Amino acid sequence: MGADVRDGDRATSAGARRRMTAGELAIWRALIDTTAEPPKHPGAQLLQESSLSPADYQVLLALSEADGRRLRSSELAATIDWQRAGCPITSDGWSGAG
Repeated sequence: MGADVRDGDRATSAGARRRMTAGELAIWRALIDTTAEPPKHPGAQLLQESSLSPADYQVLLALSEADGRRLRSSELAATIDWQRAGCPITSDGWSGAG
């Protein structure tokens, strides 16, 4: 038969299959859950459930993670990888909303 191969505390023959550990199964489950078919219109669902567009959510998430929950508009644009012209924060928009 094949040579013994050590895998943790289990010895298996080189060609034999072994059962996955609980941790390995959890990793596979997470992969399957994250790569499963996403909702067809997640932006529409977000907007319907929270009145936030995906762009609004991206901005709020970046601000919530920032020190003091504040960023200059140029820092925000760099953080969310948007061109300044594409950033939804304007002097008459969000920045005045508090």
